[in-house]
Amino acid sequence: MPSLKPRVFTQDFILHWFSYLAMSMAFYFLLPTLPVFVTKGLGEDTSKVGLIIGVYSLSALLIRPAAGYALDVFGRKPVYIIALVLYTVAMGGYIFASTFTLLLILRFAHGLTWGVITTGGSTIAADLVPEEKRGEGIGYFGLSITLSIALGPLIGLSIMELDNFKELFIAAFAVSFLAMLIALKVKVPKLSSRQKHKIGWSDFYEKKVVPLSLVMMFAAISYGGIISFVALFYQDRAIEYGSLFFLFYSIGVAIFRPIAGKIMDKRGPALLMFPSFMSNSIGLVLLAYSTEPKVFLFSALLMGLGNGVNTYYPNHDHQPRAHPQTRRGQFHLLFCH
Repeated sequence: MPSLKPRVFTQDFILHWFSYLAMSMAFYFLLPTLPVFVTKGLGEDTSKVGLIIGVYSLSALLIRPAAGYALDVFGRKPVYIIALVLYTVAMGGYIFASTFTLLLILRFAHGLTWGVITTGGSTIAADLVPEEKRGEGIGYFGLSITLSIALGPLIGLSIMELDNFKELFIAAFAVSFLAMLIALKVKVPKLSSRQKHKIGWSDFYEKKVVPLSLVMMFAAISYGGIISFVALFYQDRAIEYGSLFFLFYSIGVAIFRPIAGKIMDKRGPALLMFPSFMSNSIGLVLLAYSTEPKVFLFSALLMGLGNGVNTYYPNHDHQPRAHPQTRRGQFHLLFCH
């Protein structure tokens, strides 16, 4: 009897895909709208916006080494679910964030949960797809993030334009809660070997992925600044249809991402990286000089095409050779966006 062909789209993969989509959408509800909330809702100076974004990223960065270790030692699902529950609770806290100090504390706590979830989410996705189809599977999984980038900011900005931040935060909490309910249904494969041992430096550091991590860091610097301030940017320049920026960005990502995984599985990433960086760079230059919708949205499309590759999770050929499954959480914590 012939063996069944390995499948990417299993029930658990699909459930995990939708759960991560909902979780990411809640995140992207707030990412472009919180800067406006700080300036208009709380009446703070624009200089405070960077602090709100920075403290979130800092806490996510601080927790990731521990997150990778916990995922590998204590199991994917328990750690992931606990983080998702706390993420949902923190999302509900925005409803009561009436001062800048309270918002700052909440952002730090929320960033801790985000650091665990993003590390665990990609790790679980890699566990759910067959080894020989990992690049393709992670490519399809990445579309959940792409779609959340398209829908999340668009919905969030639409709610915000009604000058109702409370409804925005309630909507984000509701979507996070939905993500948590779906995640509970996902059956995550058990690790082939899961032994507790004394924590050492090797549990937090994998030198083989340092070059990749550095590339991702520099690519993410420009992306982080744009996605955080683009709402204030297009409002300041009075660019019509500015809220469609994220939709066009996502279209650019979606055009190339589905085939990128197959190319990487067969040819490796080198063939794709240079064109992707060039596309992203040209898009950044156009964005800087854009004063009308056509140029503004075209810059988003170009950046999406570029980031469709350079924000791509590596396939199994780039996994650490020693204990590839039991150290996958460690690998993704260093590479995670």
